[in-house]
Amino acid sequence: MKRYQQKEYLENRYWEHDRSIDQIAKEEGVDKGTVFYWMKKLDVKRRTDSEALMIHHPNRIKLPEMNEDLAYVLGVIFGDGCAYYGKTSWYVQLTTTSETFNRSFENALKKLGYTVTTDIEKRKGPSHWKKQWRTYACSVELVRWVKKLREDINKLKELIKTKEYVIAFLRGFYESEGSLKRNGAHSVSLTISNTNKYLVEFVEELIEKIGFKTSVYTIQKKGRRKTAYEINLLGTYKEKLAFLEIIKPCEKNEINVNFKIRTRGRYPKEVYLQALEMRRRGTSREEIMNALNIPKSTFDQWIYLHRMPKYDCKSEEIKY
Repeated sequence: MKRYQQKEYLENRYWEHDRSIDQIAKEEGVDKGTVFYWMKKLDVKRRTDSEALMIHHPNRIKLPEMNEDLAYVLGVIFGDGCAYYGKTSWYVQLTTTSETFNRSFENALKKLGYTVTTDIEKRKGPSHWKKQWRTYACSVELVRWVKKLREDINKLKELIKTKEYVIAFLRGFYESEGSLKRNGAHSVSLTISNTNKYLVEFVEELIEKIGFKTSVYTIQKKGRRKTAYEINLLGTYKEKLAFLEIIKPCEKNEINVNFKIRTRGRYPKEVYLQALEMRRRGTSREEIMNALNIPKSTFDQWIYLHRMPKYDCKSEEIKY
């Protein structure tokens, strides 16, 4: 039996290797009609005209070799991005309300050689309309490749091996799914969440590979929403800053610069005395709180304990 008379061989050459009927016929040394006959007899599904045109278009951009830009793009796509495929459209896309994030993704796609289109749209929020950016690039090969990686996470693991690729992938995934916020008065939480358990486990491995400790929590969603898995970066504030300095995200990369002024328990004597001196000079409480990063609750407590003048006037010596 000839190779072109086997269904598995024809499907492999036609779908997996993107060969046309003409190309298969030339490889096997037979005419086009023979290959067409066996495909029909063996019930091998054929492409639509639009699919065939996109695959064999003369200006088609082939899938680039693995590099840092491609690793970053994969991180974004596996996060907030998507890879869409239908009868006539094959594209990767990111929709975001952050112009900075959008530009970063757009530039990475352009470096890979893709033609990028960006539309600015308005989305209705709870209280006002929000501007959002939709960036997409058409590519049959890229979409098919991403689809295979989604189906088998082990294939993604084989690609993201070097330190440079790990950092680039984490940067894209963190910009998509990450969060950085103050957790109370004295700590910061850095988290990354996703609904794909196996993907979260892989990202956790990557973070630990570059020297950071993590823990994973399961977040049960109400109704029909999927269960989410949240990676929490462990360590001090400085360690979390070190993580951000390594991956260098374009956003979600800073907290209030006055964070270090906060101390556990009472404020340093120097800060209190400075606030007291400003108050005696007639400075308003709002100006003092903003200048020294003092919360209203602390300032009110000082007044309650008679350690701070209640009104903008001079007062007697107050012991610390």
